[in-house]
Amino acid sequence: MKAHIIVTDGRGETFEGIVTLSLTQRNSNTPRRHGRKRITTDQSDEELSYSSNPRAFMNKYGKGMSGPQKFTLLLAFLAKGKLVQVIPVEQIAAAWNRMKSVMGGAFNPAYTTRAKDKGWIDSPKKGGYVLSDSWKDVLHGL
Repeated sequence: MKAHIIVTDGRGETFEGIVTLSLTQRNSNTPRRHGRKRITTDQSDEELSYSSNPRAFMNKYGKGMSGPQKFTLLLAFLAKGKLVQVIPVEQIAAAWNRMKSVMGGAFNPAYTTRAKDKGWIDSPKKGGYVLSDSWKDVLHGL
């Protein structure tokens, strides 16, 4: 779980940040959530390796992700994690369709809209996509 924290000290200076919280103890009265994948490692804190091939990258980091999350992760691979690198949708779709078995089927253009709605990506020009500051949220399953 992620939390956005804002703290103001005695001098009026404001500090702000995003932290990742993990469950330390489950109350026996708390119902378990079913149907969602539990993330056991905090992959956003590890350095992603863009030096592998796309299949290996998606197999390593994309297991259990939704289509929009996979779209964002594939965009991150193609952009090598750079926020300003514009990648044409044709390049992303071609890379996706070369590894349908890893991606869970053919490329669906709706993934672009859903990833954009979540704030993981942006489209500065028609047919081109860039990563947003919050793109690593896909690694948390948010």
